[in-house]
Amino acid sequence: MDTYPSYKDSGVEWIGDIPSGWDLVKVKNLFTFSKGSGISKKDIEKEGSSNCILYGELFTRFKNFNVIPDDFSKTNLKDKIVSNGNELLIPGSTTTTSVDLCNCKTLKHSGVQLGGDIIILKPRKSDIKNEFYSYYITTVTKPDFEMNGRGVTIHHIYPKQIREIYTPVPPLHEQQQISDYLDHKTLNIDTLIKKTEQKIELLKEQRISLISTTVTKGLNSNVEMKDSGVEWIGEIPSGWSLSKIKYLPNEEKNSFTDGDWIESKDLSDSGIRYITSGNIGSGNYKEQGSGYITEETFNKLKCTELFPGDLVMSRLFLPVGRSCILPNLNNRVITAVDNVILRPKECYSNFFLNFFFNSFYYSEHSKLISRGVTLTRISRGMLGNVHVVVPPLQEQQQIVDYLDKETSRIDKLVDIESKRIVLLKEYRQSLVSDIVTGKVDVRDEVLV
Repeated sequence: MDTYPSYKDSGVEWIGDIPSGWDLVKVKNLFTFSKGSGISKKDIEKEGSSNCILYGELFTRFKNFNVIPDDFSKTNLKDKIVSNGNELLIPGSTTTTSVDLCNCKTLKHSGVQLGGDIIILKPRKSDIKNEFYSYYITTVTKPDFEMNGRGVTIHHIYPKQIREIYTPVPPLHEQQQISDYLDHKTLNIDTLIKKTEQKIELLKEQRISLISTTVTKGLNSNVEMKDSGVEWIGEIPSGWSLSKIKYLPNEEKNSFTDGDWIESKDLSDSGIRYITSGNIGSGNYKEQGSGYITEETFNKLKCTELFPGDLVMSRLFLPVGRSCILPNLNNRVITAVDNVILRPKECYSNFFLNFFFNSFYYSEHSKLISRGVTLTRISRGMLGNVHVVVPPLQEQQQIVDYLDKETSRIDKLVDIESKRIVLLKEYRQSLVSDIVTGKVDVRDEVLV
């Protein structure tokens, strides 16, 4: 790609040089400002009479659009602030990070009701191409939005802060050329990202199917089968058996027990590591949180200590009943009451059980018998009555070896594709940034 024939210093460090024929002004010199009126999620009606936009939709459902598509939420509210078909919309707050505040979108539709906490920018004059400025604000002004965003739980940006942001001003025909070029290029990139995301989903589905089939049907597709007697399990190899989870434990090791009831007042900044249901991933341990208890609290509450290699199951949150093998955390460990410690008899492989407890049909069955709407939970008694397929120990190990190899292969492919998405998003960001600040000249580029 070419650069412009000559440049000048913009005077703004994070913008750098701009083409000599461009101006640089503050946003307040190009747009007037107003705000939307109160519309919340409870006001949305599937068959509502009016189109509307909630502020959160600007960084959720419309996040990957520069121009908002004709796909609006509906409401029956009246007498709200409505669009005239020539606005820029910026979310005034977000519960995530200040970066989401700079999701500026062009709205071309008139008569759309605009929700509260939407900052509305209307051009002061006719030589303004909204699409150019929504690309610019969304991509280049992140440092300003991150710096000026206020709040801890909820981040806010205000019109008075946006007014002072500097923006390049190319001639109108260049604004159009740049917008057209970026529409074309970002669509290609976004399409490739979407295809890559779909590939990742297919790989994940393949992984789930592989585990679910192997832990219930085995590795030999020609083996004689029998009815398991459990509807959600179906047929199993004739040499396999069934057991309920509550019959798996080694009784000598107190090995099917809930973790400990630890209150916030019992926690400290160091000592014995305290893990919760959030640390139990679907088959893997997730490092998050930083809870500890003291040795004194451990003794006082008569806590149960966990050890590397223990199988830990979560009774809380979906997928309920999921498990992981506890790794070596280089610390003494206890766990929350919503986790179950399972130490099975020697005829059961922890690693086989871990695959089984993260298989699809098991997870769906556990979900079906769980309780709760906001917090999905299963009791230890209900969990203990869930059936497990039990191959001979040698076959359990063969299955574990096979699944370790195959899931690792799939995981590597997912990792490769995930990194590809990161690179594509970084490329998209840098491409838009370079073009809207004039580092690259696309005036003579042919769209193909």
